[in-house]
Amino acid sequence: MDCRVEDKFPERVSTTNLRWPGTDASGTAVRAAHYRGSYNLYVNADFLDRLTNQLRANKSAACRRAIQRILAVVKKNFEDGKYKNDVEAEADFRQLADRDEGCK
Repeated sequence: MDCRVEDKFPERVSTTNLRWPGTDASGTAVRAAHYRGSYNLYVNADFLDRLTNQLRANKSAACRRAIQRILAVVKKNFEDGKYKNDVEAEADFRQLADRDEGCK
C-alpha cells in the first residue's frame, strides 16, 4: 500500500515555498562566498565585545585604549568577511593586543 502525503492532503502540500537553507529558489546551493567574499552570512560580532571586556580587565589606561582601537579594526574586518570564523577573529584580536606597545 503506497501512502503519500500528497494523496491524503493535496491542498496542504505545496512544494513551491519549500526550500532548504542555503539554496536559492531553484533549489541550487548557494555558497557563502557569493556574499561579498564572506563566509559570515549572519555576522554577529558580540563575541568581540565580550572578549574586549575580558582583555581590558586589570590593564592600564593606555592598554585599555589600545584594545578599543584594536577592537574597531578587528570588528570591521570581521564584518567585511576577512575571517573565516569567530575563532580566527579572536586569535587575531588576541595577537594584536599582545603585540601592542601600550599593553606591554
